[in-house]
This record gives sequence, structure tokens and C-alpha cells, in this order.
Amino acid sequence: MTAVAAADLARFVRDGCLHLRSSVPRGLVQDAARAADAVVASTTRAFGRCKDCDGVHHDFEVPHCGFARRPFIQMFNVWAEHPAFRALALCDELRDLGRALLGCAEVRLLLDQLLLKRPGDEPTELHVDAFHWPLTGRACTIWIPLSKVTPEMGTMSYYPGSHRVAHAEANLGALTYDTLSRYTAGWVADHGFAARELAAELVPGDVAIHDGWMAHRAGGNASSSVRTVLAVHLIDAQARRRAARNELEQGQADMFHWQGIPPDAILRVPMCPVL
Repeated sequence: MTAVAAADLARFVRDGCLHLRSSVPRGLVQDAARAADAVVASTTRAFGRCKDCDGVHHDFEVPHCGFARRPFIQMFNVWAEHPAFRALALCDELRDLGRALLGCAEVRLLLDQLLLKRPGDEPTELHVDAFHWPLTGRACTIWIPLSKVTPEMGTMSYYPGSHRVAHAEANLGALTYDTLSRYTAGWVADHGFAARELAAELVPGDVAIHDGWMAHRAGGNASSSVRTVLAVHLIDAQARRRAARNELEQGQADMFHWQGIPPDAILRVPMCPVL
């Protein structure tokens, strides 16, 4: 069992974010790093929203638009496509971290994302993960670098304490893809939250964890190397589906085929296994 120190747990409850060194086996991370190229070549779950044409490209290179303006690449549920990602996303260490930090008996994998930010890719806009999820119950995101990540490559910035202040239902119901970043930035400014980087750099084996309601962003990649990260989103295994209240939540329900789960039912689907 992976133990979480009492001081780290208290820090996560207070701040909503946490950096832990050497928390997942380096061998699993190295295997996933080697698998990344194979997954990129074969996956059907890649997309990036193009800021040139406002479309969604389903090809890795996005040849239609300018290099400097390409969105970074996201690939969903790669754990189901390659055993190396399955071993990492479902490992005992992540299970134990999720249980401790979420304070629940069991955790469920909501989804994972292979995130590739290539040289020249733009910053990740300020957002809150939970804005996208039509679910009840607690959630956290575990950000796992598959190679060293430096500030030049686009490390994560968090707004400590932002996870503890509720959002008005009317504001959440009005969110759209176009207003998400603007709303979050205004909300952060109104409450006086300040950005903070957890670490100068992260190396394989480290994890950066944040609460599902934490406001966060990441810089663009100004280096000459691809920034490769696996983000694993865990939820309380008893989390329940609810009706979508905005287009972000409806988009997630459509993308991951949660429509068949009735309101107030536990999210028991094959693609969301209990760890």
C-alpha cells in the first residue's frame, strides 16, 4: 500500500494540489513512455481544437494549419489501447493515492489522457476539470510526466484553495466551450486566488495531483522537446451520473458514451473500472 503522509493529506485538503516525488514505479513510467509512439501512430482518440479554423482535427500532425498555432494533442482512454498504459493507469500506487486523497473506500478510473505538447504548441487555458463531468462525488487528477518536464516545456500552475469555493449553479449551467476560460479567469480574479507552480521541474516517478474543482493552467512549450504526460482522472467508485447542465458536460457524456447511464446511477461502465 502507498502511504500518504498526514502532512501531505492536510496540504491537499487545504490547497487542493500536491506534488509527490517517486510515487509511481519508474519502470511503469518508462514502459508507458516507450509505448507513446505506438499509441500516437494507432489511436483513434486524438483531437485538438484548431484556433485557425475553429475545427477539430483527428490527425496527429494537423497539417491544415500553421505550426505555431497548433493545439496540443490529447488522446483519451489510452489505457484500453496499450498494456503499458493500462499497467500505469490502473496501478496499485494510483489506487492507494486516490483512496487516501479522496477519502473513499474504492476509486474508479474516470478516464485517462495522453497529453503531447509539441515544440511551439500553445498554453493550456485556465479551466476546471469538473466543469466537464456530469457526476456527483469527489474526483482528482494525477498528472504523471513520462519524461522530465521543465517550466520551459509548460509545467502546471494551480490556484490553491480555489477548489473549496462553490460556483453558482446558474454560472455552471451557462458555461460553453467559448466562455469556459473567460469565466474561470474572472472567477479566480474575483476571489483573489493566485497562481502557484508546485515544482520547478518534474521527473518520471513524480506526480502532480489536483482536486477536480481546482482551477489550473499550463504554459506553452518553448523547448525543442515534446512534453509527454499521462493524466489519470480518478473518482469515488460510488460517484453517480446526473443530467448534463451545460454543453461541456453533454460533450463528455456523448464522447464517452455515458448517455445510457440513468440519472443518479453509479457510473458502472466497462471503460470506467474500479482500481
